[in-house]
Amino acid sequence: MQIIDGNYESAISHYRKSVELVKKKEFKAFFLKNLGVAFSLSGKKDEAIEFFDLSLKLKPNDYDSLRQKGVTLSNLEREEEAIEFFDKALEIKPDDFASLREKGSSLLNLGREEEAIEFYDKALKIRPDDYNSLRNKGICLSILAKKEAY
Repeated sequence: MQIIDGNYESAISHYRKSVELVKKKEFKAFFLKNLGVAFSLSGKKDEAIEFFDLSLKLKPNDYDSLRQKGVTLSNLEREEEAIEFFDKALEIKPDDFASLREKGSSLLNLGREEEAIEFYDKALKIRPDDYNSLRNKGICLSILAKKEAY
């Protein structure tokens, strides 16, 4: 999703108009999801979750909305809930490297480094050049090495 020149308020305004104008359920769900992303990026996480929920009511199997809701929950430090949404997204699209990576990040935030590495490895099989997965896997390995040293 592209935010209009990084101007979240403008993006929110445009997406709101789009939601009002479109009639097809799948398009409305798309714009509701984009509203959620724009609200999340603007720091309004609770509002973002509301829009992801509205999108998912219209299109319950949208793995992207599920993942985006998980990311927002993770940003609110609600990692266990976030993992549930990453799992739902992965049930629909098992090869979604972003959901794999984000689940790894939630596991890392919970101090479950070994499990996180498994998900970073799965993401890296799909996209070997994903620097976020590479970096976070390195962080996990560093933490585990320090734990072993004690």
